[in-house]
Amino acid sequence: MRRVGFVFVIVLFLLSCDIDPMDIDIENGAPPYFTVTYHSEGHTAGEPPVDSNRYVAPNVDSDGLFLWPAEPDTVIILGQGTLEREGFYFHGWSGRDGDGWVIEGDSFRLQQNLELHAIWEKEPPVKYFTITYHSEGHTAGEPPVDENEYLVPRRTMTVPPNAIVRPETATVFGRGTLEKEGYIFHSWQQRQPVYVHFDWPVVGGPPTVTVLVTENIDFDAMWTPLW
Repeated sequence: MRRVGFVFVIVLFLLSCDIDPMDIDIENGAPPYFTVTYHSEGHTAGEPPVDSNRYVAPNVDSDGLFLWPAEPDTVIILGQGTLEREGFYFHGWSGRDGDGWVIEGDSFRLQQNLELHAIWEKEPPVKYFTITYHSEGHTAGEPPVDENEYLVPRRTMTVPPNAIVRPETATVFGRGTLEKEGYIFHSWQQRQPVYVHFDWPVVGGPPTVTVLVTENIDFDAMWTPLW
């Protein structure tokens, strides 16, 4: 009871001095709460997110009174917000010495002040791959046009950490209106570094053929003479 009365007097004194009791640790003179700070690590635009929360340290309540037992507060990790770095893409946050790896939405019990530093990955030379179809001497119609942009694989911020995003899958187009006098369309042939034939039946529509897009792809029409 004597201890509680002492704490109460201290809190009243702090309030009379316009001092937040949360700013003083009665036992040690240290703040009885933890903070989370985000560092940009060389950003070129925007600002790092700001976590203005004060996370109560274990065994201390929001009034600065000691309790037993008490659980640490839970922190929820923020995203990159407006933070940008030219030539790089944001890959999450790490500890001061590069330890650990967390992303937006991760949560855990906070046991100490937390300093998080942005992780930046170098952007690939190109962000998207394309597919182009070549007619190889057609006399009517036009080769199909694939206007899709296929994302270049890169490291992902999902579990498991640093996994490689699977290449995107493209559906190979049919010949469309493409014609070549004296020939019948046979298939598409993929150019270097490897040749892959995608065959279509002579009668009926083409089957659904897909390919993993790991580079820019060029398809050349293959024609079979009618006689």
